[in-house]
Amino acid sequence: MEVGVSNLADYELLAIILGTGSKDLDVLDLAKQVLIEGGSLNCLLDLTISELKQFKGIGNAKAISILSALELGKRATLNISAKHQIKETKDIYLYAENILANEKQEILLAIFIDCKCNIVGKKIISIGTLNSTAFHLRDLIKWALKYSAFAMAICHNHPSGDATPSEEDFRATDDVILGCQAVDIRFLDHLIIGRNCYYSIVHHKCFKDLSFNN
Repeated sequence: MEVGVSNLADYELLAIILGTGSKDLDVLDLAKQVLIEGGSLNCLLDLTISELKQFKGIGNAKAISILSALELGKRATLNISAKHQIKETKDIYLYAENILANEKQEILLAIFIDCKCNIVGKKIISIGTLNSTAFHLRDLIKWALKYSAFAMAICHNHPSGDATPSEEDFRATDDVILGCQAVDIRFLDHLIIGRNCYYSIVHHKCFKDLSFNN
């Protein structure tokens, strides 16, 4: 009530969901332990009730509470995303700009789209430094499959405001295209978001068979 939920650490939010601690740990320490053993908050999304119960101090009730909270958050995100459609490159830019425009670090955002052009999910794949970000292709493909995406686009910001792509940006795009082709997901574009501007790698490199209408 004093600081607001947005200012709480991940373990503090998790502690609220857990409600109580265990025989050996208070609720804050238990929450920290779960995040440490789980690897990260994102990793908890992929765990089952049985897997959560492997953590010391987590029983059926706490495992269900954790998964229910994560599912509720996921559904809220999906409901917001479903209001947006991606029919052309500018639609990707307008959606991503709201998320990335004022960030001080490079962030790679993936947008997942169904066959009716609706956004079915989004995911921040990686957070980098002031002028670079790195990501694993398998993480990107994993989330595309998790959302049963028909198509996807990726975007990342340049905190400098200059949307000019680097050679690394082009190489990363080539890798993502190959990854999408391997799992039969249409790759729409890779946008670099600058200050009130963007650069479409697919448009400028004139890739074939990647247009919105094919």
